[in-house]
Amino acid sequence: MVEIGKLLEDVREDLKALAWEGGFEEYLNMAIGNPKLSRHSHARIYDMVQWAGVTPGLDGVPQYKLFAGQIFGMDRALDRLVQFFNAASSGLEVRKRILLLMGPPASGKSSTVNLLKSGLERYTRTDEGATYAIKGCPMQEDPLHLIPEERREEVEREYGLRIEGDLCPRCRYNLVHRCAGDIAKMRVHRVNFSQSAGVGIGTFVATSPQGQDLSRLVGSVDVSYMTEDRLEGAGKGLRLDGELQAANRGIMEFIEIFKSDERFLAVMLGVTQEQVIKLGSFGSVYADEAIIAHSNEEEYNNFASNKETAALLDRLILVPVPYAVRVRDEVRTCSKMLREGRSGSPGGYGNGYGVGPHVSPLTIPTAAVMSVMSRLEPVPRASNLPRASLVDKLKLYDGQVLPLYTREDVEKLRQASPQEGMFGLSPRYVINRLADAITRDEPCLTPFLALESLVDGLVERAGIDVAERDRMLALVPDVVKDLKEQSVQAVMRAATDDFQEKAGHLFRRYIFDAELYLRGTGGGTVSTDPPDERVMRQVEGALNLRDSERRGFRQIVYDNYTHLRREDPGKEPDYTGIPAIRPAVETVLFPRRDEVRLTIDPRKKDAKRTRGRERIYQRLLSDFGYCEQCARDVLHAALRTLQGKEVISFKRGKLTWE
Repeated sequence: MVEIGKLLEDVREDLKALAWEGGFEEYLNMAIGNPKLSRHSHARIYDMVQWAGVTPGLDGVPQYKLFAGQIFGMDRALDRLVQFFNAASSGLEVRKRILLLMGPPASGKSSTVNLLKSGLERYTRTDEGATYAIKGCPMQEDPLHLIPEERREEVEREYGLRIEGDLCPRCRYNLVHRCAGDIAKMRVHRVNFSQSAGVGIGTFVATSPQGQDLSRLVGSVDVSYMTEDRLEGAGKGLRLDGELQAANRGIMEFIEIFKSDERFLAVMLGVTQEQVIKLGSFGSVYADEAIIAHSNEEEYNNFASNKETAALLDRLILVPVPYAVRVRDEVRTCSKMLREGRSGSPGGYGNGYGVGPHVSPLTIPTAAVMSVMSRLEPVPRASNLPRASLVDKLKLYDGQVLPLYTREDVEKLRQASPQEGMFGLSPRYVINRLADAITRDEPCLTPFLALESLVDGLVERAGIDVAERDRMLALVPDVVKDLKEQSVQAVMRAATDDFQEKAGHLFRRYIFDAELYLRGTGGGTVSTDPPDERVMRQVEGALNLRDSERRGFRQIVYDNYTHLRREDPGKEPDYTGIPAIRPAVETVLFPRRDEVRLTIDPRKKDAKRTRGRERIYQRLLSDFGYCEQCARDVLHAALRTLQGKEVISFKRGKLTWE
């Protein structure tokens, strides 16, 4: 427990360090000793991302801890974003570009920018991210701007400090009128970026052109100070209170950029090309900021089709931000959104989703299968790849291993369908429909209720294209088929004595032997014993792998294992986190399907079957997170599936629980 007195003392010490103030000479000596104090905005953002942490990722895509646990399934898009800042931090021409995040609604564009902004807020409160500005400047201006233009080359040559930009009108006025032109008398203080305080972070939301006020972007003017003395007029009359001034030395977020009229776009063009904020007849002011805009694909295409917008288009660096196309990423996204939407004390079943009805362990995965399938394209027939259904593609993207398909084949699938994830059901739609199902006053949000709500929403949804709606509804039978199989597997787990312990042991044994095998027999650092081929082949046999595929499979599983260990060093990876091996481990341990079918059939009244049925039911409740309602449902669904009967029928756009 944190001692209150110690907490308050620590807060006082932190505030004292963050409230540093001194003269310009003192700051200049600090900057000479640490040139990073005067780095430009893009370099500051890139350093912040690195400060938050980076780990190697699978397929060569780094994992950035700044976004960990908040954004899922966007690894490639996030890497492109970070590499943009990497290039810009080196002083390359891309620094004079607008970074445009383009994607469908609720794909994570705003969340990505918000994480960058909150990261900057935290970073500037650390020693590594310390940032200083001229005191009294409304734009938190770099103190090195005080050095006259004619002396900057000398400073760069002697001390390696490259200085860009000029004093803002306010600081120029203060230097002349309050310090008699003596830069040593100007005061410098430490600044902490804050969106709420308008320091280092600006946000502008474009609306219809008729309702836009340019002063919100470039700042307002007090005309009463506009005297004949231009220095005094600019110093006092230009309030420099626009979002572009607030964003100086940090991030400027421009939401729905293509809804802006030409005046706003002309200002943005000036900031990117010349690094100045044009103030109309009142001149301009230097600005150093990373501009991040976002928009949807339709608005971007409409804008791009206008030949008059060529100048701005040439200044855009486009980063597509698609929906997740892996089920496990969609599950994490929807689980996070559902928890945030149901904040409060834990529910009666302790299922981790806050107040309200229980949520079945199969509900979010079922909704995720529906939403992810809606974002995928069929495998092209002329792709020279093994034939695969949309369900096969779903499994391959999620990391499962299918016969005949290699890692390279999966990458070819992605490359053949670059638009995947740019269409389909959004996570927001899924959560809205789950919320609608929750209001039905049922004790449990079952997968059937969730799927029914998703389907009803498509039928009732206004403005949706009929062909698109029919395409999505055509996916329902495959989703139902997946739910049936997931129900069987849930019951099989509960039917296996000490299943979780056995699964963990088998997984650890496989990893142990796979590591020995991959390092060479007898060459491992863990043991001098050879790997146990019997154990590995038993697991791999459950997937019907050929001998030529075994080494590749072992490499995939081991790579996933080491990746999970790097992501969370304090947690031992579980087999459920590696889709490639999960079905294999479970198949090895599961009892025979016909034996389970007889056990869960309530018509079998003998004592052995009755005890087995009750044992499975109780394990579903105690070990696997089911409530009484969804435990009965999953037993019913598993039984009918094993009997070859329908569980859910889908006719004329309506689902029926059989």
